[in-house]
Amino acid sequence: MRTQSNQLRILTLAALLIVGAALLIPVQSTGSAPRAMAPQDELDKEAMHARMKELQSRIDDLLKQYGQSQSPDVRAELDAAQQEFDSISAQLGGDRPVPEGADDREAQPLEAPAEPQVVATAPVGCPMTTSNFSAAPNIRIPTSGTSGTRTTTISVSGIGTSIWDVDAITTLTHTACADLDITLKSPAGTIVTLTTDNGGTNDNVFNGTLWDDQANPGGQVPYSSNNGVASDHAYTNNTLASPIVPEESLGAFIGEDPNGTWTLTITDDSSGDIGNLASWSINITTLGAGTFTTQAVFPSSDPNLPSLVSNSCLSGPVTSAVMVSGLGLHVGRIRLTTQITHFNPGDLDITLTSPQGTVTTLTTDNGTILAPTAFDGTTFDSRANLGGQVPYGNCLIFFPCNQGLATDRIYSFAGTASALVPEESMGSFLGENPNGVWTLKVVDDSCNLLVGSLKAWSLDITTTTCCAITCPANITQGNDPGMCGANVSFSPMDNGYCGMVACSPASGTFFPKGTTTVNCTTSAGPGCSFTVTVNDTEPPMITCPANVTAVTPRPCNTTGVVTYAAPMVTDNCPGATVMCVPPSGSSFAVGVTTVTCTATDTSGNTANCSFTVTLFDVRLQDDSSPSKVILFNSFTGDYRICCGTMLAGKGTIEKKGCLTTLTHNAVDRRVKAIVDPSSQNKGNASWQSPPGTMKCTIYDRDIRNDTMLCQ
Repeated sequence: MRTQSNQLRILTLAALLIVGAALLIPVQSTGSAPRAMAPQDELDKEAMHARMKELQSRIDDLLKQYGQSQSPDVRAELDAAQQEFDSISAQLGGDRPVPEGADDREAQPLEAPAEPQVVATAPVGCPMTTSNFSAAPNIRIPTSGTSGTRTTTISVSGIGTSIWDVDAITTLTHTACADLDITLKSPAGTIVTLTTDNGGTNDNVFNGTLWDDQANPGGQVPYSSNNGVASDHAYTNNTLASPIVPEESLGAFIGEDPNGTWTLTITDDSSGDIGNLASWSINITTLGAGTFTTQAVFPSSDPNLPSLVSNSCLSGPVTSAVMVSGLGLHVGRIRLTTQITHFNPGDLDITLTSPQGTVTTLTTDNGTILAPTAFDGTTFDSRANLGGQVPYGNCLIFFPCNQGLATDRIYSFAGTASALVPEESMGSFLGENPNGVWTLKVVDDSCNLLVGSLKAWSLDITTTTCCAITCPANITQGNDPGMCGANVSFSPMDNGYCGMVACSPASGTFFPKGTTTVNCTTSAGPGCSFTVTVNDTEPPMITCPANVTAVTPRPCNTTGVVTYAAPMVTDNCPGATVMCVPPSGSSFAVGVTTVTCTATDTSGNTANCSFTVTLFDVRLQDDSSPSKVILFNSFTGDYRICCGTMLAGKGTIEKKGCLTTLTHNAVDRRVKAIVDPSSQNKGNASWQSPPGTMKCTIYDRDIRNDTMLCQ
């Protein structure tokens, strides 16, 4: 968490002036370089950082005591501790201790190179192009103020004329990174501070850093450190800090023309340590022409405001919501105005959360007990400080400052900071849908009795929009009856800024079975696509052959091969197949077997039919009248006799080897058949109906040449 910078500075400075020059360390005048540190001072730089940590802890304790007692003695001790803290900080060029939780001297292996940039989501339909430009100046960074300032440039040309997103990458080594103040200047003259006095005495933490507004979308207060934000990151020696949200928002460049000269400026504001800039690069994302913006202000209407803001030991955070509706779909710029008072604004941690869940830190521990109205009317805006260039001028005696940044401002007695760049970039919301509930969260992270009030707040939101066309969701439907496809209708939706809309294939046309991609285009440029899938849900039609009767080659055979005609199959789509079980041409057992046939089309739809195969092992065919036939099963006695008419029944079987006799004596008939296949290959049969009246006789002298079937 950013230390409470500038705490009690006005009072401290007044005390310093009254006590006299003897109490003051040598200080720089406006525009001059800080004194060079003696060799012993260089050795003591880490000890000075350690002492500042001790003093900060003591200041926090004294603030708690003073809030409870209002004791003049406690106040005097608090002033003295703050005086020593600010004096050490001034000697180090404005450095502040790194957040708790980081061991700033424990050596760690360097991490992998910087992660790929996160490009903010472009408005739907806006042509977006990202280009990279780099330089490798390999310049040495000397110590001490103006003499330690170096600049390097990159020339950008041939890309779009409207910036949407900018990221920077630095390959920079230094043996005390808090000595570094780094800015990036656009061709339009806008200056963004990447870092000032961050990193403690740690080495090489910016050696490959990606500076990206979208690097830390989730850091929510309360926290002790917030990795990913330059001023709150817990830096570790020789460990790459990346990606990092810069100290000032790169969103300040949005909408500018990027073509021209970009300048990186680096100042070492302290002595004793040096570094080297091997290379740097910028990734610039531009939007094509045809964008337009809308702007609206949404004041809070929270019935719970004003709300008391008290310390975290007594109560939880204060939250307040604003409902946003009716805007475009993509944030281009966010400005937030607060009306917050507090006896010590340096106790406050404030975040803003979007409807999409992105969290941006507005301030953590910035302000002073001497400025209770510091945020009472403050507008937090990425473009609130377009001109702060390092090395900064001096605001008060020896304190260099950049008044438009929440983290660098000298907060004056009872003065309101009317416009500030927040501690974390509002550019983190870039491209998000602003419609929904936005939440402001205010935390007093102290345990003292100094309190405040959230009176009101408002959002000023600008959205960026292009032609937006939305295709229907992918369509799936069944085929039209009897057709291998279907006529399909649909209608894409656009926001009214797209001109002519045309789709191919067109709505209402015939779509064949399967999946077809529909491409919709607009005269404005953007387009969309979706798929139409027509499923064949219609089963095939199948017709089986009539029941089949067959006879084995010889009596007493238990099986025989049977062939039959294939079923007839039709379908609305080509490619249907049929399979029967048992298949034609296979061996069937004597008796009755059911054959089941299944037709399957290419979509997996099926239809079934069945028929029977009746296999006999005995056939007698009359020599003089071949149409007189008897078929019977010598194992079960089932028979079928054709003699003018067909009669079926079941008799009894007597066998001597394969000499077989079938007898069926019933009320309405007398049937008898004898076959001798072993030596004579002949047989005979008779049918009386009614009994005593001969209906039919069959004489077969050679059963081997019989061909007739009774069916």
